[in-house]
Amino acid sequence: MPTKQDQRLLVEELLNGSSNWKQTSQSLRLYAPEAEAAECVMAAFERGTIPAWEAAYLLGCVRHPIGYAKAKEILLGQHSLSYEMYAAQALARIAPEAAYIDLLQLLNTHENSKTRRNISYGLYATGLPQRWVDLLELTLKERLSPRSHAANLLSKCLQTTQQLSALLDSDDTARQALGLMIADEQVSSHSLSPELLPRIHQLLNSPLLSINSRRRDRLENCLARKH
Repeated sequence: MPTKQDQRLLVEELLNGSSNWKQTSQSLRLYAPEAEAAECVMAAFERGTIPAWEAAYLLGCVRHPIGYAKAKEILLGQHSLSYEMYAAQALARIAPEAAYIDLLQLLNTHENSKTRRNISYGLYATGLPQRWVDLLELTLKERLSPRSHAANLLSKCLQTTQQLSALLDSDDTARQALGLMIADEQVSSHSLSPELLPRIHQLLNSPLLSINSRRRDRLENCLARKH
């Protein structure tokens, strides 16, 4: 079992450049969160030794609650778009339930669509079961774009075949089209339920729906393989 000082020592090695950055930063996740490690990261950021994205990423690897406020400050700061995904994911790793509330609020209120897309990675990273319902609602309200990104996240959040079936069986063409996009993501990950294939076949032949040609080809190839 790692000792209390292991995380702090790993952070110090990273900051002075004496260890492999990628390997060591990932190793931080194997140890119990330690306040001193988070404090080292925050101090380095305040000194300007590391950029915002790196500070956010490392705070997420350390996962100590003391780093939550700083990660949130970075997320809301004016650094660059590159840091937002790291900061949102850091919040999710440090305190999933608190992060879910904060990130969902931002997804419903932030004006920048690229920022909302970056934040959505954090909401997904919380791992909480309500992700499907909220990400679906955000997508249908045009708060999450492009649709291809939303479909990818929703596919990963899918818990039951019935969730996707409800979209495909809907009378609303927007929900049907989104359902086909998620089904295509499921084909790509080899996780599409065979019981959905008849309905997918019907929708692909519907003149009311338009779907990206590459997605259509993948779905039709999947249907052909199953017959």
